[in-house]
Amino acid sequence: MGIRRQQASAARRGGMAVGGGFMAVMVVLACALVLMLSGIIPVFGRSETVDRTQTPVLQRLTKLNQFKAASGTFQVIVDVEKDTQGLPSILAGERTLMVAAGEVDAEVDFSGLKADAIVVDEVNKSVVITVPPPTLTKTRIDNSKTRVYSRERGLLNRVEDFLADQPVDDQPLYVQAENEMSTAAQASDLTGLAKQNTEDMLVAMMGSLGYSDVTVIFSADAPTAPDQPVDISGAG
Repeated sequence: MGIRRQQASAARRGGMAVGGGFMAVMVVLACALVLMLSGIIPVFGRSETVDRTQTPVLQRLTKLNQFKAASGTFQVIVDVEKDTQGLPSILAGERTLMVAAGEVDAEVDFSGLKADAIVVDEVNKSVVITVPPPTLTKTRIDNSKTRVYSRERGLLNRVEDFLADQPVDDQPLYVQAENEMSTAAQASDLTGLAKQNTEDMLVAMMGSLGYSDVTVIFSADAPTAPDQPVDISGAG
């Protein structure tokens, strides 16, 4: 009798284990069915791929901020003569020759580009980038290469300079030199060279990311962030 009771107890425990395992499997299947119906787990035999990859070049471009695409070195001779009407130049008058040198950069502002400035076709591995056109910076006078070559003054001017607290003021000469070099930079092909260098840089950058067809568009209507401050303090 004792043996039969033990066998019956073991059978009941085995049945409970099988029943418990079956219930666990049913619970897992029920959960999976709910997840499938809710779309969390895709139905067997059907899958969907969603590409949420962000455009990788945008962050690189905005980090460039002001891209110095080209730089031009200019030299100008400023020749200014002041005459006093009715008096000979030996008595009154002044003529100054200044040799001035400076640089003007052509820069492209990437700091405010929005995502729609870059259109990527992953299938054809092509990309179209729309950026603002290059702009010329203010002329930077190179003081180490700028000097007054000669200065001729009449006798009255010499006396006046001797009595004055600040005998000579060459600031107007520097201002004129900056204006002359700015005009020369605008008449040069500095912006054209800047466009070519910018395009070459972008093509090389996108090529390193796997894009073989790169189109660069320079447009004054390039999408940029509103009220974006321009910082050129670290340019160059």
